[in-house]
Amino acid sequence: MTRTAGSGTGTAEAALTYPYRIKSPTAVYHKLTREFQMKLIRETILASQGNRTQAARLLGIQRTYLLRLIREYQIDVLPPAGSNGKGRTSSDAGPQCGRPTPVTVNAPR
Repeated sequence: MTRTAGSGTGTAEAALTYPYRIKSPTAVYHKLTREFQMKLIRETILASQGNRTQAARLLGIQRTYLLRLIREYQIDVLPPAGSNGKGRTSSDAGPQCGRPTPVTVNAPR
């Protein structure tokens, strides 16, 4: 059986005619991996009620790596419950200017 130049899918002509039909297995792998990571990160952060440290422990990765993935994949996640937006809860926020809170001492009577 002989093939003509334009009859097979593996010919140069077919590749030029249908360049968008042939997808790289590597590209498909990276796309699926990214989608899986994004879904897993979202679900883990929801399960940990927004606590990124706990989510990183559950995922078995460093917290800083989780934060990098959140930024890289542009995952929208809510801040942890009780957070003041700076990564600390309002109970341990301390002074906002960085100086220690002055302590008044009552003089002995």
